[in-house]
Amino acid sequence: MRTDLFPTPLWSWSVPDQHGFAQTIREWTLKESDGSERWQSRTDLHTLEEFGPFCDFILKRAKKPVKDLAVDKKRHGELAITGMWVNHTTDHRIGHETHTHPNNYLSGIYYVDAPPTMGHTVFVDPRNGANAIVPRPAENNRLNAAQQVLNASEGSIVFFPAYLPHRVSRGTDSAQRITVSFNLGFSDGETMARPLWGV
Repeated sequence: MRTDLFPTPLWSWSVPDQHGFAQTIREWTLKESDGSERWQSRTDLHTLEEFGPFCDFILKRAKKPVKDLAVDKKRHGELAITGMWVNHTTDHRIGHETHTHPNNYLSGIYYVDAPPTMGHTVFVDPRNGANAIVPRPAENNRLNAAQQVLNASEGSIVFFPAYLPHRVSRGTDSAQRITVSFNLGFSDGETMARPLWGV
């Protein structure tokens, strides 16, 4: 019998009001963007009124990861959005280096415009010792993969642990790619910083 230890979860959905959310975000992006081929917005979009309905949707969807991870909500309360920003790219020849989102619990990406020529989100194995010995596989599968490519479609949203390393691969032809990235954390940071064996 095989037992898989320490799985890394990832949650994804199709956004039900894709047209409405996408139109609002696209219009805001094209108005605020500086016109460069790779533009990133301010990081507090969750405080803007026009992003309110989308934020409500995110917080509603976040209840599923919180339930699956068995978070003690009586102690820590609900998740709150700690940051949100738009990524607007038309030149996909340059990728985005591997990174994580420190000091957060969950992170997510909403794919507003996702042309087939864009770079893909690539998740990297977070286990430090996983590459200590790497025999060449006869075939690639979920157990021996060092990275997983997310073939995201337009109108999809994905949640993942903020510690999970990820990057954006290089794409090919120029086309408009708009994504909204966001982080979620707990408002009771002081409580969470206490020793786990305490009261």
